[in-house]
Amino acid sequence: MPKTKTTSEDADIKRFEKFVKELLGKDEAERFIENYCERWKERFEKEEPELDTFILKAIEFDNASCAIILMNDWMKYMNKAENYEKWKKNSPAQKQDVIEDYYFQIKADFFRASLKEYGGRKGVEDKLRALNGILRKKNFEDAPKQSKTLLKILDDNPFVSNELFQYVSIMNEMEWFVYRHYNKSSISNVRNINFICPVEYIYLENAVIAFEMGNYSEAEKNLNETLKWNPVSVYGLWFLARVYLERRLWKQSLDTIIRGLKYAYRPSHFRVFYDALMCYFDGRNLNKDVLCCIYLKMQYASSDKTRKNVALDFQIFSKSERETNLRVKKLCDAYIKPLEESGKRNNRTDSKSSKLVDVSIEDVRESSRKYGYPMEVNPKIIELAKSCREKAVCAKDNREAEYFQTILSDLEKCREQAKRIGVAISRQRKSKVMS
Repeated sequence: MPKTKTTSEDADIKRFEKFVKELLGKDEAERFIENYCERWKERFEKEEPELDTFILKAIEFDNASCAIILMNDWMKYMNKAENYEKWKKNSPAQKQDVIEDYYFQIKADFFRASLKEYGGRKGVEDKLRALNGILRKKNFEDAPKQSKTLLKILDDNPFVSNELFQYVSIMNEMEWFVYRHYNKSSISNVRNINFICPVEYIYLENAVIAFEMGNYSEAEKNLNETLKWNPVSVYGLWFLARVYLERRLWKQSLDTIIRGLKYAYRPSHFRVFYDALMCYFDGRNLNKDVLCCIYLKMQYASSDKTRKNVALDFQIFSKSERETNLRVKKLCDAYIKPLEESGKRNNRTDSKSSKLVDVSIEDVRESSRKYGYPMEVNPKIIELAKSCREKAVCAKDNREAEYFQTILSDLEKCREQAKRIGVAISRQRKSKVMS
């Protein structure tokens, strides 16, 4: 028996017809509605109650054009007998998943079409690279013009997250796995749209421009958008911490730094976050805690350039603590470099560095405990990288296996360096006590 339409269903039909007329105009709407109502009637004859919810969802969708495309394509799909038979066998939960998947595909097609005038995803990436080049040259007059073009791309973005469904844009492989790890309970309701458009980086580049121009409120707004699309963005969190530091919002800056260190997985990530933490302590005149951060930063100084930067930090801040004021090169040669060349000097430091800095591992632990920042890599990040590498090896995906192996190798080198630094500082302190 055909299903009898209720008063509320009649109201839904009228509501949808009005919606289409407002969008398409009278003539086109009449043609569309005539075709649509035929299909609506057919669905009721097949007793398809789930369609009621779906139609309401299409009507309430924030992009009217996409709603029309969605309804039209869904009807075409469901009018095929084999598709409808498969559909009937699903549970209500499975039907909802099918609807969400189909809904996502229609949105994706719609957004791709809107990107054609910009050259598609590749065109967007080219514009991002060009903008990045402008920023490197510090050409802040041209940068805003380019950034506005990129933001305009997002005008037709149909992906709007809500309490039930989350859209993200995460380009970096490791960050995508980190996000999935920390959102296991809701991962089935998440879609990563990075393959369509790198939304995350559009907002991030705009944040960088605003930051460099001293417009910190605009930078914060764009960084919040960046983190909405990628909640584990390491550089998004780092820039947000810098914004808070510039605005002297101490609690927010510390919380953001700690959050960023939770997701960090590259030596460069740790260096920039410990840099930010140094600025936090320096801004609050906590010089010994600054030295504790330099101690930790030293673990991730893997090149001559980064070693010299750490040495310079020591020179500046140990002077604040009334320690020795060695020249940067001597400081680097006498203390940090031997840690990388343990075989040449039997893992011992030069005697000239014996008064380098009066900070112990115990001091670092106490500072870490007091302010809540980590002293080392989040163990879950290492476990995750190992798991991803093993899966890639089993799948014979050499590129991905090498990617995760590089992350693990870099972190292992830092761990070994931390041990050598700990031994060196212990010896230094013993030498000072004996003298």
